[in-house]
Amino acid sequence: SYWVHPGERFDFLLEATARRGKYMIRGVAEDAINPIPAEAVLHYLGARPDVDINSERSQCNETEPCTVLNCPFQFYRNNPKLRCLAIEELVSDVSNVIPEYQESHFQEFFLNFAIPGAETYPATVNNVQFLQPTVSALSQPNEIVKPCSKSGCKGNETCTCTNILDVIHNNTVQFVFMNMGKRQTSHTISMHGHSFYVLKMGFANYNETTGEYISQNEDIKCEGNATEDEAFCNKPSWTNPEWRNGNVSGLNLVDPPQKDTVVVPYGGYVVLRIKADNPGFWMIKSNSLPESLNGMAVLMNESFSYLPDVPKNFPTCRNFEGIDPDVLWTTPEPVTTTPIPTTTEPPTCVTSGDCHRHTWNNDNCLHKWECINGICHCNSST
Repeated sequence: SYWVHPGERFDFLLEATARRGKYMIRGVAEDAINPIPAEAVLHYLGARPDVDINSERSQCNETEPCTVLNCPFQFYRNNPKLRCLAIEELVSDVSNVIPEYQESHFQEFFLNFAIPGAETYPATVNNVQFLQPTVSALSQPNEIVKPCSKSGCKGNETCTCTNILDVIHNNTVQFVFMNMGKRQTSHTISMHGHSFYVLKMGFANYNETTGEYISQNEDIKCEGNATEDEAFCNKPSWTNPEWRNGNVSGLNLVDPPQKDTVVVPYGGYVVLRIKADNPGFWMIKSNSLPESLNGMAVLMNESFSYLPDVPKNFPTCRNFEGIDPDVLWTTPEPVTTTPIPTTTEPPTCVTSGDCHRHTWNNDNCLHKWECINGICHCNSST
């Protein structure tokens, strides 16, 4: 079975080799209080319509546990009948060239997708709440009002600004998506403009008997001496300095899976790589709508100098912050209209069309109104 998180999808091939019949496709929306089932029927062509559905849910046991792909943790507590399979354990059956480390052509970004701090804070990336640009960043980059380079954000404080990562053309770019902080929940993160290679996943430390959370993964070092609940971890690094420059232990550089969305487990991290060969501004963000709208996003500025010039007379788009609306808008003059006269007597007319522009109390003509001798008449012969 699959664990499908918000904003995530799986494409798969089904080998239709089973006996012709009808088979259940079962799902459930995980909710500790009220799980919601989702069901469908896979119907083989040629199967008899009067035959009952002939499939049962797999019976899991400790000898042959059922496999669950994409768990946000390493194992189910107190349930040896289920085995978690992480995305990093998958291998690609397609031959790909994995971007390699090249000196002077390698960038690494640590991005902490979290809601950190001892109190409630906005959804952030490296403790920056993303501020949407008020212009088209692609065609009007110089008009971005509040880029983080000018915000002065530092230390254990939350900033609100347009967070932009500058990526150099044709570099190998390694991302370390992290989830460090107090709020114990996983995050589904997507990257626009690329399918990335998932090279490694690191999980938090759990009690192997009870499954209870102990501490965040120790491969990542957060700056400062704050406790885990208070740390913002906005300037992380590898605990082992030998892991720098793409030399992280345990990377799959042979046949890693390729995705555009990945789940970052609470207290853990995911190592990804791309080749910076797609110029543009690309969003990296949470696929949870409340988190995304609240600022858990960052803008990747990739190979900007390789973008084509903005076409001449290309439309510009701005907002109205700081502009007097009276300068932009004028109140239109009221439109005066002549009211339709109402009378109890048929009105005078010049043409038959005049009769249809009036109403009167005895307007019960079921035929065509005509203007005869200057008076509207109901022509009952039509």
